[in-house]
Parts: sequence; C-alpha cells; structure tokens
Amino acid sequence: MAYVDLQSDDAQRFRDQYKTKLQRDASDDELTGWLSGQFGGGSVDDRLNQIAGSHEAQQYAPPRDVGQNPNVSTP
Repeated sequence: MAYVDLQSDDAQRFRDQYKTKLQRDASDDELTGWLSGQFGGGSVDDRLNQIAGSHEAQQYAPPRDVGQNPNVSTP
C-alpha cells in the first residue's frame, strides 16, 4: 500500500467528519483506508460525503421534521 500521511490536511478533514457525523474519533486504520481510496472512490469530497451518508452517520442525524414546523406562524 502507498504511503499515507495521517497528519495531512485531508486526514484532518476525515477526522473532523468522523467527529461531526459519527460522533467518534477515526482510527489510524480508518484514516488510511479513506485516504488511500480503499474504502471509497472519487475525490476526497466524495469520500467525505460517503461517510456523511453512511448507515452509522444516519444513527446520529437529527430527526427530520416531516410535518409543519410548530415555530413558524401562518397568517
């Protein structure tokens, strides 16, 4: 496997995405997988979106309001 810099700006973007969307730290193995393209394809942004759309991330997503917003008044 090619060398992966776990201190790079891209690595920090993955760390931040894990904290925000998965509410946990990314392991070095997870970072290596994402940075190398082993876990997903496309650009770094594409791979970050894959994390955000993952089943694990959906467990932490706030519930979606499918009805009317009670904080919005209607005339």
